Amino acid sequence: MDIEFHWSPQPSSDDRETIESELTSILQDRDIKPCHHGAISVSLGISGPLDNRLHGSVKCRCGKMLMTFEGDSNASNLAITELENADENKGIIF
Repeated sequence: MDIEFHWSPQPSSDDRETIESELTSILQDRDIKPCHHGAISVSLGISGPLDNRLHGSVKCRCGKMLMTFEGDSNASNLAITELENADENKGIIF
């Protein structure tokens, strides 16, 4: 699976590599199916008073949103919602 990560703002390179690795594993396990061939786009941000919250979305190359997530800034505990089947998957915790 080809994944392009887009950060706003950029975390340290060590944090970025750890989070991107964890998210890549989650996306491969979830077997995300974009509607078009090519890379999926993952937009990420870290926020909160202690920069301790990660939030983001996963989109097909056409712009269709496939999934949203939020949780701990190290990506160890994420609430994931797959938007195609949002009613079935609401609030799944990884």
